[in-house]
Amino acid sequence: MIGLGLAVTAVAYVLTITWVGDRFRLWWSARSWSAARCQVLRPMMHEEGILYGYEFRSGRHQATRIDIDENATLYATLRATGAGAELDCWVNPQDPAQALLDKSYDGWWYLPGAWLLGAFLTFSS
Repeated sequence: MIGLGLAVTAVAYVLTITWVGDRFRLWWSARSWSAARCQVLRPMMHEEGILYGYEFRSGRHQATRIDIDENATLYATLRATGAGAELDCWVNPQDPAQALLDKSYDGWWYLPGAWLLGAFLTFSS
């Protein structure tokens, strides 16, 4: 049972680090980001993607990050958004140069379960 628990824990570790590690860390930190209004400066029709500007704490910033995980519905909506459109965005209060248009992330749900299952199997014997 300990071997199985350690194997499950190892799989959870590998998944956390390699597959979703950066996205999970970004989602975790973005939970406390501040809401702001941003304006589309360059629509998504360009090769470089969308560029939006926003004011935060008396400073003017620009960002290109759309979301944590590639959300097809959000991308389709943004393709129809032209320059000058106003959108809601989320800004990192510690580093206002970081922003997202959507901070939701659905890929996190299995991580706590995998870690808890590994710990339970390891320590239950």
